[in-house]
Amino acid sequence: MSSKSMRGRRILSTHLAAAVLIVAVMLMLASAMSLQVRSLEVSESYIVPLEEGIEEVRLDVVASRGEVDVGFADLDGDAVIVTASLHGTASMFGSDIPLNTTVTYDIDAMSGVVNVSAIMDVDAPWPYHMLEKVRFEIDIDRSLATHIDITVVTGGAIVRTVEGSNITGLNIDATSLGSVVALNNGTILSGDVHIRTATGGTKLYWNNLTVSGDRLVTMEESSGVLRAMIDQTGSMEGTVTLLGKSIGGPVSLDMELRGDVGGSVEATSRGDIKMDCQDGFRCHDGTRASSGHPAASSFHVRLESTVGGIEARGRWTP
Repeated sequence: MSSKSMRGRRILSTHLAAAVLIVAVMLMLASAMSLQVRSLEVSESYIVPLEEGIEEVRLDVVASRGEVDVGFADLDGDAVIVTASLHGTASMFGSDIPLNTTVTYDIDAMSGVVNVSAIMDVDAPWPYHMLEKVRFEIDIDRSLATHIDITVVTGGAIVRTVEGSNITGLNIDATSLGSVVALNNGTILSGDVHIRTATGGTKLYWNNLTVSGDRLVTMEESSGVLRAMIDQTGSMEGTVTLLGKSIGGPVSLDMELRGDVGGSVEATSRGDIKMDCQDGFRCHDGTRASSGHPAASSFHVRLESTVGGIEARGRWTP
């Protein structure tokens, strides 16, 4: 081998070793800087005033991730209060404020409606950020009729009503953290409800509502558990059609009725169907259906599960 070739190889080896050393040093520096974490605590609040003539809120919420929690309370002169919060840690390369919140509103004086738009965008990529909690809390004055639209790209949603709440419409589209809707005693349902969840599961709690007209409640779930718990004593004035559909997860219904309110349940599934009829409910195994005390005010429930199976319990007492 010539001396010229040997010199060329030595130069190449030297350059290669230098490159490897530089890469190793950079990786060590990056690793060291990524370990230098700092705490992230972000909280932002926005207020929509309750101006004279406002009777209804139309709320549109969009969150890129986290959990949206909507509730009702006496707000003492405010229509809506929005609080966005984030808790976690960030490395040297992480942003100090990875939360971008926008809340806008406009008032239609002719109709008495305030339109509220709340957007929460979180830009906190891993491994530069480690987020423990991302939350969008929204309180609405319970004296206002309310239409709610919620979209969560990665996360979930909670809606809880109180006595005096009037829901003129509710739409939820959530994913990994699922959805929980609690329609509590003294709530008026004067619009339809549509809940769709990808994987996190869906829960509906119904406790002695007043229903205006014929209402449709739709629950759709891809792979999580879909569960509805209905408790109604006496007439709710209107009728409710409840559709529960799941592709890969199980479906569960627990319906407790008392007094002048009726109910019927139908179920179809490739998996197992278990009907538990008690005290006033009658089961018909051939059609996988059950029916209770006939009344003008009633529930008509249809449950569908592709492979997850269905369990339904119904009871009616005087």
